[in-house]
Amino acid sequence: MNVLIVDDQMDVAEGIAQGIDWKLLNVGHVYTAYSAADARMIFDAVMIQALLCDIEMPEENGIELTRWVTQKYPYTKCIFLTSHAEFGYAQEALKLGSFDYILQPAPYEEIVTAIKHALESFEEEENGRHLKQRKNDIACSTLRDFLLNIDYNVESFIKNMKRLGFGIDRHTQYGPMLIHIHNREEAFEGWDGSLLQYALNNILAELLQPLGYSILIAPMDENHYAIATFSDGPTVVPKETVDLFLRALQESLGGKASIYVGSLVEIDSLSEGIQKLQFWARNNVARSQGVFQIHSMPGQTLEMNISHWGQLMSDGYGVAVCLDAKRLLQGLADSGALSVRHLQIFHQEFSQLFFAVACKGNTPVQDVFSDTYTFQAYMQAHESLEQMYEFLDYAAAWVEKEIKGEQKAKNQIEKIVEFIHANLDRELSRQDVAEYAYLNPTYLSRMFKKEMGCSLNQFITNEKIKLAQTLLGSTAMPVSAVALKVGYTNFAYFAQIFKRVTGMTPNAYRHSQGKPQ
Repeated sequence: MNVLIVDDQMDVAEGIAQGIDWKLLNVGHVYTAYSAADARMIFDAVMIQALLCDIEMPEENGIELTRWVTQKYPYTKCIFLTSHAEFGYAQEALKLGSFDYILQPAPYEEIVTAIKHALESFEEEENGRHLKQRKNDIACSTLRDFLLNIDYNVESFIKNMKRLGFGIDRHTQYGPMLIHIHNREEAFEGWDGSLLQYALNNILAELLQPLGYSILIAPMDENHYAIATFSDGPTVVPKETVDLFLRALQESLGGKASIYVGSLVEIDSLSEGIQKLQFWARNNVARSQGVFQIHSMPGQTLEMNISHWGQLMSDGYGVAVCLDAKRLLQGLADSGALSVRHLQIFHQEFSQLFFAVACKGNTPVQDVFSDTYTFQAYMQAHESLEQMYEFLDYAAAWVEKEIKGEQKAKNQIEKIVEFIHANLDRELSRQDVAEYAYLNPTYLSRMFKKEMGCSLNQFITNEKIKLAQTLLGSTAMPVSAVALKVGYTNFAYFAQIFKRVTGMTPNAYRHSQGKPQ
């Protein structure tokens, strides 16, 4: 037990601290403070069971200090010490629930008696609180086992709850609720399940017990807590009260949460009622925070414009499709209608669309994913709206880079081919073409081969020989003139290249076309 003596007169405070045999009172530590500010610091550092406080003190008097103690540490027993026998002080002390009021000077025996009674009262109340908490813990465990169908039928549940002091029967009306903590690891790191359950129970009790409700709270897993409320009257907990609970959970504890509220049920249907709320919690794939009543969550169908999205993606407009898809999903989420099933269907349909576009671009499915976005992440995308958005963002970026980039490359290749055809009568090198296209020669070669299936030099040669074949077969132009027409100034070299490509000499080719040499 700890006792704090507060008096602005140091000799008075120290005199009491030194003049009493505290061991006889089972007091472990006696603290002294000479101002209300010092007293507050001690209260915030250690647990104080009994406070002896002077009333008349400068800056902040004992009445004001005790009012603060009563609000922040309501179980502490407060005893006033004062040399002023004023009725107003006594009246205010009674309002604050002070344990005793002693006029100074007073013999130590009177002070000792007051402290002894205060500590005995604190211990008795503390034992009562512990017993009540123990009964509540057992009741919550009993509720959890009942909801999970572990060893309990309705009759045994009612019997065990009555033994714990809960006046319930088969016709008691329960208000089922379910709390889903979204950021358990982040906000409550280091908290064990019982500590979080205790904090939730305290907030609920503060809000609901003044309204006449009894509360049972049971952890279903580390993120979900089932709540059963009941009262003398058949009423559900008002929504505004549940809103206050959620706000307290968010602001006081830093938790991100959803609270699902069901309709009143009798004990036979309580487990089923909680299961319905768990179903809705699983379907809150948007991880939306708020208070949800199950009848306020309508179902909607998922309407995707697959053909339109497919055309846009084939043309490389991945971002446009991503934005349209997000608008669709977010609309369902905002209305509270987006479910796991919706995301599963969307995942399947959009995947088929995405992979079809990838295959058209000659990209195997396994090559679509990378260290930036893995195949494992893709497989889990249907589990939440956030994960689905990550998949959509990656798919959009991939389409913009690969498909639109491919379209851009095709446009460049078309212009390059036109340039080659327009300049077949001159010697064309890779450098000439690169300068025309404003491209790095090495990049040009790589891009050209990817798009055309052959090297740039090979393509130029083939196109020159095709033109030469046309001229040899349709005109009487001398072979040397044909060579010049396709950019070869060395006739022997032209003949060599022509034979390598066609398998015959220029003259032999002309003869095969029925033209005289």
